[in-house]
Amino acid sequence: MPKATPMAKAALHAMILTTCLMSISGCSTAVDHPSLAPRAIERFTAAEPAPTPSPPAILPEDASRRERISALTVQAVEADARFREGLVEAQGAVSKGAGAAPGSEAWVQAQQAISRIEILREPVSRSLADLDALQVSAVQAEVGTDAAAELDTAIQKIGAIDAQEEQAIVTLRDLLANP
Repeated sequence: MPKATPMAKAALHAMILTTCLMSISGCSTAVDHPSLAPRAIERFTAAEPAPTPSPPAILPEDASRRERISALTVQAVEADARFREGLVEAQGAVSKGAGAAPGSEAWVQAQQAISRIEILREPVSRSLADLDALQVSAVQAEVGTDAAAELDTAIQKIGAIDAQEEQAIVTLRDLLANP
């Protein structure tokens, strides 16, 4: 058997070294790709149902305007209280997610918290829309000034709540987008 030349030995050693280094590089800890660990949404269980909006205020068709205005106002105020509770949780999640890379665990949890309070905001928006529809029908029916004033007051009150909730959501989105 012929003896290997020093050049052939060096080439063989270089190939073995390259193969070892390439196989070891697969074990590197510095990674730029996302983790394969379960995300928050993947840990979601049926024990944690998503918040559901409250049902609309159901009144008989012949209910007086005052009763409808009162029921819609109460519905909006109660929904706003639930929104405020959810807002505290969302603010905590967004403060953790602010500055985190989009797609990271903290960022995803913050996005989910914002989505949950958007759902909680829906009953206030629906009450405001129902009051607006009631106002249109009141104008068409030419109701008295007392009923119109009461309706205008309710629309302004619920409109202010709706605007505050919208501003709170915009603020959270801005915090998450601009750390």
